[in-house]
Amino acid sequence: MSVELKIHALGSGGDGISRLGDGRVVFIPGAIPGDNVRVKLGAIRKKVQYAEIEAFIEPSEDRVSSRCPVTACGGCVMREISPEAQTRFKAQRLMENLRRIGGQDATEWNVTSYPPPVHWRYRHRVRLHARWSGKSWRLGFFERGSHKLVNFAGCSVLWPELERAVGKFIWAANELGPKARLKQISIAYSRQDQRAAAYILSEGDIDVFRHDLRWFEMSELGGVEVKTDHARWRHGNLELRYDHAKATDFALLYEPAMFTQAFPEVNDALIAEVTRAVEPRTDLRILELHAGIGNFSIPLARAGARVVSYEANTRAAIFAGRNARSAGAEIETNAKSDQAALGRLNDFDVLLMDPPRSGAKEVCDFISQIPCNLSKIVYISCDTATLARDIKSLGQNGFRLISVSAFDMFPQTQHVEAIAVLVRNPEQEHF
Repeated sequence: MSVELKIHALGSGGDGISRLGDGRVVFIPGAIPGDNVRVKLGAIRKKVQYAEIEAFIEPSEDRVSSRCPVTACGGCVMREISPEAQTRFKAQRLMENLRRIGGQDATEWNVTSYPPPVHWRYRHRVRLHARWSGKSWRLGFFERGSHKLVNFAGCSVLWPELERAVGKFIWAANELGPKARLKQISIAYSRQDQRAAAYILSEGDIDVFRHDLRWFEMSELGGVEVKTDHARWRHGNLELRYDHAKATDFALLYEPAMFTQAFPEVNDALIAEVTRAVEPRTDLRILELHAGIGNFSIPLARAGARVVSYEANTRAAIFAGRNARSAGAEIETNAKSDQAALGRLNDFDVLLMDPPRSGAKEVCDFISQIPCNLSKIVYISCDTATLARDIKSLGQNGFRLISVSAFDMFPQTQHVEAIAVLVRNPEQEHF
């Protein structure tokens, strides 16, 4: 069955949304708000009707030609939306989720949008999936909504240096042969060090990698870490310096297996906004959860605040300590999960969190049920739905949302980075 539809919104996965005459919601991959399209109704998945575009009757004024020719790749679902519209749609989705999921009254706050300085060639790291074709290794990204592999044929959101490093690795990987049983490869590049390093997940034998190093030499990687179900092997220099605005003042060392923000320039803007929101001073006590390598805690400590950080990844926590010492920042770093910090919450004035996409439900639920001395919570999120859920939970203990910022950390994709600031007594805060 074919119908004509006007697209009025974008879903969280980047699909265009419309309604049929009977009121049913329809999700249309590849459509964007403002498009007038003829579609063929397709499958119903999880009670949601999907449709396939047959023709564009009138394209949206926000539609543009994509710079990337790899149409099958599922990574950049917004690549045919203008940069300005991408930023606008992401801020709108953040606001809508805060209202619908978080139960927030938008008259008490507003979303401030920070567009990126560039929209292509911004990523310093990439994750690839691998398949053995019978003759060679195929590396690339998944198609949208499936595990079907799209061969890497260049990627327009990667730094050019990283794109070249990926090409060299793919060429070198064929020296390993099928016994390597490659599964996933993460490659990061440092412009300060002018080299790349890789983290490889394998289902094969570790000896395949370390017995003959011709593949490593061909890859021109600075270092590599290989992890299998039974062993781990490290070779070369895995340490890279993260490219950040204060790199001439102090180094943020990391390894490819550790989390770093994908877009270094937008990360600089994140740090500036977090610092503004926290307002660090010598008598301020900050607890940071999911602290990583010290991306936020080090600037805050250098600004005078007393910072205690928790990070469940042991190596990342070790690097955070090293980075802090080299930056002259006094930070108590703990290689423990956020749950381990819950008993210390009342020792701090400010809680700073940067959890994964799953959010910080356990922490927020805990705070919602106990007497709490925290005066402010600064929550950094890459998922607007879990952020809204957790803000609603925090509201049960008197925390009110007073500002939200949306940072387009991931141009061409549906994802957005947000900073939410909550206070217990907003009338006493000065922003």
